[in-house]
Amino acid sequence: MNIYIDLFLTFIKLGTLTIGGGYNLLPLLEHELVNNKKWLTRSKFYEFVSLETLLPGSVAVNMASFIGYDKAKIAGVFSATIGVIIPSLLSVILVSYYLFKYKDNEYIKNIIFVLKAILLGLITIVFFRIINEVLIKSLHNTYAFFSILIIALLTFSFIYIFKINPIYIIICSFIGTILYTYIKSIL
Repeated sequence: MNIYIDLFLTFIKLGTLTIGGGYNLLPLLEHELVNNKKWLTRSKFYEFVSLETLLPGSVAVNMASFIGYDKAKIAGVFSATIGVIIPSLLSVILVSYYLFKYKDNEYIKNIIFVLKAILLGLITIVFFRIINEVLIKSLHNTYAFFSILIIALLTFSFIYIFKINPIYIIICSFIGTILYTYIKSIL
């Protein structure tokens, strides 16, 4: 099959299953792209997840763009990104019409309640997979393990306890990483 059509069809399928936000799509993306399609290694997939957090926009659109570029350059970006956007666009139009029309309906309230529980489960899966990919795999390197653990705990503390906007933490960590890499390269 043509890679552009394959990217489009894969991401239109994944985009159709994106409920509640992009991070819920990560387990589906991982399963489809790493296990089924074998387009990426698990490590490369989580590199894309890490990079995706640095960019503004939807997780699904950013991941589709990264993977599209990785597989077929600029044309792949368009194929994958358009594929992931179409279902969201159509569903937002339909859901917003019916949701506002029937928002007080008991069935709609129950569906939303169940979807929240499902989404919590999906996000939990991503959390544990990232812990496995980043933290557990760094156990052989004590420095890396403790660095990751400290950065994660500081990030959690700054956001949850001190209520610092996450964008400031991302920007500071991005700048800090660039400075660290530059200083390390000249020494």
